[in-house]
Amino acid sequence: NEKERKQALEGYKEILSFADLISANSVQSCNHMAQLTERKIHLVKNGVFVEQTANQTESLMQLEQIQEKARNYRNCAAYVGKLGLRLDADLIETVSRACPETLFVFIGSYLKGQINEKLISLFREENNVIHISAIPSAYVCSVCRQFDMLIIPHSLGRFENGGDPLK
Repeated sequence: NEKERKQALEGYKEILSFADLISANSVQSCNHMAQLTERKIHLVKNGVFVEQTANQTESLMQLEQIQEKARNYRNCAAYVGKLGLRLDADLIETVSRACPETLFVFIGSYLKGQINEKLISLFREENNVIHISAIPSAYVCSVCRQFDMLIIPHSLGRFENGGDPLK
């Protein structure tokens, strides 16, 4: 709403006045912040290297794990990102049980201080829900080509408008 937007802009202006370094993760954000300060804004993109394909994906241990497990399933769905409380374990449980011919792969490391016990139990108890350790960004696009679908099963809290998916 407009009140929250104004409060956010005032907060940005205050922070920008004393920050040692200002960075943004998109050109649009840089342009927006440039309206609030005359200081230099550094573009630091995050995400994956779409234009690059890692040459040696065959030797990537995580890729081998996915391929081996996927042989037993008709479809393969994946989430690539940090694993934490934002992942809706109840939704994952419901969908994975409704789709037993689909392998659900969760690739990433756990967010510090956000142990999702229910998600961890799904990795242990459900044959078609697995965890794969994080992969280097240069390999993400190559690994994503292994999947039939990519999913973002985030639950939204009361103060959230949505996620910031990079996939």
